[in-house]
Amino acid sequence: MTTAKRGKGPKARSEANKALFQFYRIKGYRKAHEMLTSLTDQFALSKLKEIQTLRKTLMKWREPCKAHPEAGLRI
Repeated sequence: MTTAKRGKGPKARSEANKALFQFYRIKGYRKAHEMLTSLTDQFALSKLKEIQTLRKTLMKWREPCKAHPEAGLRI
C-alpha cells in the first residue's frame, strides 16, 4: 500500500491520490475497512489542508466507502 507523505506540496498530494486510488481497487469489506482506517490515520498526519479535508470527508462517508468493494464496482 502506498503511504501518504506527511510533507507539503505536489509529492504529498500525489501519494495521497495513489493511496486513495488503491483503496478503490480493493475487494472485500474487511480489507476495505483496514485500508480505510490506515488511510485516514495517515491523512491525519498530513500538513496539507486539502488532505485534512479529504480525511474529514472520508470519515463522514466511511460506511458507504467500505461497502463499495462488496458491490463489485470499479471506478
